[in-house]
Amino acid sequence: MIVCVFYSVNRGNSVENAEWIAEELRGLPKRLRSLAQDYEPACSTGWLLMPNLEQAVWLAQKYGSDRRTSYLSPRATVVSPAAELPRDLASLLAWLEDLAFAQTVLGIGRDDPFYLIYPEGCFECAVDVALLARYANQVTARLLPASRSTSWDEADGSWEHRVLPARMSGNERSTVHVDAYAKKLTTLRHLVERLRAEAPRELDVICDKTTRPEAERLAHLLVLTQGLVARVVAS
Repeated sequence: MIVCVFYSVNRGNSVENAEWIAEELRGLPKRLRSLAQDYEPACSTGWLLMPNLEQAVWLAQKYGSDRRTSYLSPRATVVSPAAELPRDLASLLAWLEDLAFAQTVLGIGRDDPFYLIYPEGCFECAVDVALLARYANQVTARLLPASRSTSWDEADGSWEHRVLPARMSGNERSTVHVDAYAKKLTTLRHLVERLRAEAPRELDVICDKTTRPEAERLAHLLVLTQGLVARVVAS
């Protein structure tokens, strides 16, 4: 994960603001090596795309609201690069863990949006990831193709109309076979959405010795997305 820090400057008028931020950023090259940046003098706002959490945390601490003499108001947002877009169950779980960690470190709420960058031609895959992330952690993605990866105002949230609400869990029990669902994110999303509609309280994930690791991953994802009791059962 990388981080975009949006900021506003309140030094004085727009000219003073622009001069101050230009001088301030020139003085921070050893601590701040941004991947990309932009500043709009007319509205005294800008953004910095940072390669790691450490830089973003340092910037927030240096210029945060508790600094008495700070003229900068930073706000950090998680950005998932196109190269990190999950393609299978294992990479999805690792990605969800990284996203949750970044949000915790930066103090970002579950309902605050983050940016999900995807390779060209992979919009539907990005939607699957966004939906699964929403079901797992109640986080909201804004989608951007790699060619417009810093065009923040153009980020797409239209996928949200496809989010299915979860029903209250009943006393039902359900069964799934890991072979049918662990390979593609689209089939995983279909499974998650079916279970949201059926709302079982308990679930058995059927596997054999060779597929047990995948079954454990699938059970973990279903616990995240459904809040049910999932058991891995060998056939």
